[in-house]
Amino acid sequence: GGCEKSAAFGAPLSPEDRGRRRKSGFKRYCSTHRGEDHVPLMRKRCRHGEGCDGFAYYRKQTDGEPMYCSRHKELKHVPSRLQCLRSDCNRSASFGEPGTHSAIFCGLHRSERHVN
Repeated sequence: GGCEKSAAFGAPLSPEDRGRRRKSGFKRYCSTHRGEDHVPLMRKRCRHGEGCDGFAYYRKQTDGEPMYCSRHKELKHVPSRLQCLRSDCNRSASFGEPGTHSAIFCGLHRSERHVN
């Protein structure tokens, strides 16, 4: 029998492959069995290239696919999901003011009054 954990790590992708959907063949190792040179492949990487290893969180308003990290986004790009309002946080927002149905903070940066 082999390891039963989910594979989420693999060799770094070339700049040409960044931003493309991950195929199951790229993910070969779990967190326990990954090598020192393996990287997480669960999320898309920034398409900027030139050595950027950032995760793609920003997209064009007309496209649902995230393409750029916060360092390489342009003014016209928007977050690919609701993000925490704290400027130094890239986590998903899932808490907001009671009765508003708008998520504005992640669990780490919410206050006691915010609800999920």
